[in-house]
Amino acid sequence: MDINYQALSFWAFLGQWVFNLAIGYTVWISRSRLALKKRIDEMELTLTEVRSELDHQPSQHQFRELNDSIGRLNGNIKKLEGRFEGVNRAVDLINEFLIKEGARR
Repeated sequence: MDINYQALSFWAFLGQWVFNLAIGYTVWISRSRLALKKRIDEMELTLTEVRSELDHQPSQHQFRELNDSIGRLNGNIKKLEGRFEGVNRAVDLINEFLIKEGARR
């Protein structure tokens, strides 16, 4: 039996070439999937952090209550401003009276 080494060498070379392509493709696909999985994991972590931050944010009801409280506080401050103006006027009148009385004596 006569073995054709040249044909056998060609088929071995071709088989190894196909095998190398298959391995290269597998590695390429697995690295792509690994990179994609890593990005997905990072996004899930970021999403978890964002959800955690949102859970700690005040609700719309709390904002309304705060707005109402600020409104009441603003009203009280305006009342105090009016009273202080009256007190300042009274102090000015007392001071003026004392200055006039001190000048007479």
